[in-house]
Amino acid sequence: DEFFNTTLRTASPVLLLNGDVDPQTPLWSAVREQSTAEGAGGATLLVWPGAVHSSAQNTPVEGGGDQCSLTAIAAFLIDPGDEASWKRPPCRDRLLGIDFRGTPALNEQLWGTPDAYEGDVVAR
Repeated sequence: DEFFNTTLRTASPVLLLNGDVDPQTPLWSAVREQSTAEGAGGATLLVWPGAVHSSAQNTPVEGGGDQCSLTAIAAFLIDPGDEASWKRPPCRDRLLGIDFRGTPALNEQLWGTPDAYEGDVVAR
């Protein structure tokens, strides 16, 4: 379309989010996008450790609650000038790592065993 491979230009501050293990938008691609964006004060890229694509939904924290990236987005929208509140929200220290175990019910459905890594395969 007309916007493919063009420069993002805006009078507003720009916040980009990317997971460091995002297979759909590799980190190098997000860094390139950040370097070409022209916003008020440039563009800021927040990289979320252990997050995959759609990091707004993939930054869970210990103890539950809102995704950490959503907390950062809200703080950015409230006051882009208060960088400490959105660049390093307190929840960032409570990020959970990727959990490849899945749930017993989902593993049973997909793999025929409640434990995809240690269990015995159930014959169907």
